[in-house]
Amino acid sequence: MGSNQLFFLGTSDGVSSPNRAHASILLTLDDTVLLLDCGEPCSHTLVKHGTPADLIDAILISHMHSDHVGGFPMVIQWFWLAGRARKLPVYMPKEGIDPFKRLLRATYLFDELLKFGLQMHPLHQGQEIRIGKARVEARLNHHLAGLKNSFYSRYRNRFESFSYRVTRGGVSVVYSGDLAAPGDLAPLLKQRTTVLVVELAHFEPETLFRTAAEFEIDRIVITHLGGHVQSALPRTKKIAEKYFPKKKVVFAQDGMTVEF
Repeated sequence: MGSNQLFFLGTSDGVSSPNRAHASILLTLDDTVLLLDCGEPCSHTLVKHGTPADLIDAILISHMHSDHVGGFPMVIQWFWLAGRARKLPVYMPKEGIDPFKRLLRATYLFDELLKFGLQMHPLHQGQEIRIGKARVEARLNHHLAGLKNSFYSRYRNRFESFSYRVTRGGVSVVYSGDLAAPGDLAPLLKQRTTVLVVELAHFEPETLFRTAAEFEIDRIVITHLGGHVQSALPRTKKIAEKYFPKKKVVFAQDGMTVEF
């Protein structure tokens, strides 16, 4: 391998689309390969593009919205039926672990069948994770704060949503997951960033680009575009050009590979 790249399996927002799959990205940093979120149908896309079941070193889940985790059980089934042999660490908000273990059992994906060894780990604020030679920093954001204000008294979920900074050698990638506002990323952007992969469904483009311009970022890749952004994409690109050189900002599409 020995390359640095992002392969966009799905770039849609939460709305089901005939043209875009849901949020999932395969990140390769030299010899470390991470699956960022598991929006469906990510297993289909991975197999379609010839991805070996043993290639992925770990899965990182940002939060428990269905468009980010809906493909997870099928990824596990793919690994099982493809004969994956390596252990699989999965990092996700704590509130998702027990429900997903029950779902896997309910769909007959029993621990005894999963010879590769599924290891599900809860995320914590500011946690640093070592995966191969890569270092992952997890930071809470405020994406689910509004839902928490409305529903916590009835549903005692933890309402946790995480963003990530992945570093290997001198290369760093920040993945937003979903945010309440671009300022949520400030703790992860304090140091120079090679690539920022950021959603654009929950705030206005001007807010995103104005905030991003405050940090040292070599390249920005926009994903998870909301319908209002998709329908006015030329206008959004013009806003981006107010703050950044034209080739610095990329708008991801399903199946796109971005090398860096």
